[in-house]
Amino acid sequence: MPIMDGFSFIEAFKKVNSNKKEKVLIVIVSSSADPKDLERAKDLGIEHFLTKPITEAAIRPVLDAAGVMWR
Repeated sequence: MPIMDGFSFIEAFKKVNSNKKEKVLIVIVSSSADPKDLERAKDLGIEHFLTKPITEAAIRPVLDAAGVMWR
């Protein structure tokens, strides 16, 4: 992202004053497998951190959390 990275976006999003943001599921998809990035995501309250390449086994819990039907 040209203006901010994903973590900066999440920090800014958390400051938004809206009751609708509770319905937003944030998923980080990253090429980074750095444990520091995963810990930072957890500190921000992000439950889903996927590392590329994404597998079906990794995406299933995200789809379940989002209430998406899959086969």
